[in-house]
Amino acid sequence: FGTINAMIAAGYSHPLADYQTSGGSAIGQQAKTGDLRIIVQQNLKSNFFATIQGGYFLKSNPTPNAFSSSVKIGYAGKIYADVWFETLQAIGGTDYRGVGDLDPANFGGFTSLGFSYNKIGGTVFYPITNHIGTFGGFSYVLSGRNAFKNTGMNIGIVFQ
Repeated sequence: FGTINAMIAAGYSHPLADYQTSGGSAIGQQAKTGDLRIIVQQNLKSNFFATIQGGYFLKSNPTPNAFSSSVKIGYAGKIYADVWFETLQAIGGTDYRGVGDLDPANFGGFTSLGFSYNKIGGTVFYPITNHIGTFGGFSYVLSGRNAFKNTGMNIGIVFQ
């Protein structure tokens, strides 16, 4: 029937550029973030898999901390393909309220916003040789707090 694997993952992110935080796509909010996740994956003998994960994001002030969870199903054989759903929910934070007296600069700036979303996406990876592959992916924000509904796309080459 396959195997079930569980693991804990941790990470850290730090902004590499001084990007604008006033747009609806500036989800990082210039925050330094520690990330801790629990991941459980069911691998089937047919090369299909299903993954669930939950995590907590400890962010630098004034950006509020957040938690996330996701579910992913996919296939990992000659090619790799997956589809996923992710939710990220800020714990507190302020809401974007507009201009003038309601301008974000008057309540701590855009970095203090509580940013949350529900997002879907997918990825396809195809190996060209034993050491080179190519991938493409997409995502779409279905709904969110202080987030624009938008589409993301990525393509790339992987060298091993």
